Amino acid sequence: MHYTWHFTDIPKLGKLISEAPSFMFHFCQFPEEEDVIMLKLKLEKEQKNELVSRVQDYFYKERSEEIGELSAEFLIDYMIAELGPYIYNQAIQDALKLVGDKMVALEDDLHAIEKPITFNRR
Repeated sequence: MHYTWHFTDIPKLGKLISEAPSFMFHFCQFPEEEDVIMLKLKLEKEQKNELVSRVQDYFYKERSEEIGELSAEFLIDYMIAELGPYIYNQAIQDALKLVGDKMVALEDDLHAIEKPITFNRR
């Protein structure tokens, strides 16, 4: 099952996301909106199976309930759909802050290596 979120195209975003280890992302361009990318999130099978097992363990240990694989998978799909956009947006904000901090540090470094200009009067 895929979940779709829309966001404004950010340069080189495809490369950054393609390097993300925990998710597989698929991109496609909307014909009516050239500046928007559609993002589909799909967990790899091994990841989904691990999460299903963890959800089942949680229900058994914390709630003394046994739930089947299908119920656990539906719960995971629901949680991804509901929480995914919030987590994604927070990750974008964190990345923007990190890049901003790096840019400030780079700007400081560049100013530090500026050569002073002196004028010799004749």
